[in-house]
Amino acid sequence: MRMALLDRIPHGSLSPSHRPWPRAIVGEEGWLKAIELLSMGDATLLGLWGEMDTVHMALLAEPGEIAVVSLPCASG
Repeated sequence: MRMALLDRIPHGSLSPSHRPWPRAIVGEEGWLKAIELLSMGDATLLGLWGEMDTVHMALLAEPGEIAVVSLPCASG
């Protein structure tokens, strides 16, 4: 049985109001794990965008599982 996408990415918390897909707040370890999943072909990059203090990455895993990871960037 394959693990769910966010179960494979270390994260601190989930954003309870983010819909329709889950969004996990990650640290550097979680961000790097998401990049590793992309490089291994275990996920597909759907989007990458930033705000003043956070960068976000939307990922797609099979079969049709979507998740967003967000990395706070204290230094902007």
